[in-house]
Amino acid sequence: MKNCLKCQNLIPDNKKYCSMICYNQNRHNYKLSEETKLKLSNSSRIATNNVLDLKYGKIEEHTYNCIKCENKVKIKHRANIIINVEKVFCSRKCANSRIQTEEINKKRSITLTKLTKPLVIKECKYCKTIFETKNKHKIFCSRSCVMKHYVSTERGKERYRQMGLHLSKIRAKRSKNEIMFANLCGWYFNNVECNKQIFNGWDADVIIHDLKIAVLWNGAWHYKQCNKKHSVKQVQNRDKIKIKEIIAKGYTPYVIKDLEKANVNKVINEFNIFINLQK
Repeated sequence: MKNCLKCQNLIPDNKKYCSMICYNQNRHNYKLSEETKLKLSNSSRIATNNVLDLKYGKIEEHTYNCIKCENKVKIKHRANIIINVEKVFCSRKCANSRIQTEEINKKRSITLTKLTKPLVIKECKYCKTIFETKNKHKIFCSRSCVMKHYVSTERGKERYRQMGLHLSKIRAKRSKNEIMFANLCGWYFNNVECNKQIFNGWDADVIIHDLKIAVLWNGAWHYKQCNKKHSVKQVQNRDKIKIKEIIAKGYTPYVIKDLEKANVNKVINEFNIFINLQK
């Protein structure tokens, strides 16, 4: 064991300092006297001043007149440094209230003319309402009219149809009741398919080709909000489009509403009602 070089605490033989604090204090010349420290600082300051004197000249004091109030201002600067006399002020107050040039006034007049544009009366392309606007290129009165017009076009319809198909693929989770009902239909009928996209890209939960019926087993997702991002109105709009496509294909849609958990009796009752309707 030996003593720390800074605080004299006992430390192992393979170390010099007991901590990083002692190490940092010792390396910054804390052991030097104040006289030596002053000598070192003065010598470095003199050396830097000598270099600056050679490069920019010695420090001189000059008097200038303030641009705003014309009071005399004393400024110290080196001889070789040129000061812009047009930007000399005696105080911050004079600097803030400086004389505005003609160029600044021109810029301000241009910005004011941009802000005060004349109003233009236009007719909305979608709802045909008359509205006032400063933008001469504006066609619609609101954002909702823009979206409604886009949806009414063929491009918008196709895009929303593709979005609906994509979301239906992501959220296609079959419930236990739906699987049981599909198994009963497969046992009772000859030609049965499940979740096949044969209706212009849309699918049905159970497709009975013998009777040309498309069964839609709609759970709680189609009737009430299940999470924050879920939109019931959007799901119901997709259901309407799907039913139209099923009818256009020559099939009859059959919707079963299911808001319960897995229940065998519920599935059997729905299957019996479906069979009795076909007789």
